[in-house]
Amino acid sequence: MTDDEITLLLYAPEHTGGSDLLEYELWIDGGELNTVFEKVTSYSGSPSSLIHTLEKDTDSLTPGLLYSIKFRARNAVGYSTYSDILRVGLGDEPPSITGLTADIENCGPSFVAMSWPRVSTPLALTVLGYVV
Repeated sequence: MTDDEITLLLYAPEHTGGSDLLEYELWIDGGELNTVFEKVTSYSGSPSSLIHTLEKDTDSLTPGLLYSIKFRARNAVGYSTYSDILRVGLGDEPPSITGLTADIENCGPSFVAMSWPRVSTPLALTVLGYVV
């Protein structure tokens, strides 16, 4: 991911129903939990993986919005169910946490309590979690 593009690596489903895959479809919503999905592209054939890049200008993506992406495959029998939804957005990475402090009153032999000020992100992107 960069400020201008999102590169996706899509893997073929583990189970194809005993039939060769004929096509893949990639779908994206309008951003910010918009439930209307539009097909971005489709690929013919049955490679084990595909790489597709979504671009800010070409795909009309807006920095600061989170987009939901899903894909599915088709074989001779029909279409698969959609993949799990992946949520992505364009923009800078969140800044590093500063002001990290240990809460000595709430520590134990196998754990430690930590606190830090709320992190603000460029373009008001939602912080989805922290890795400590």
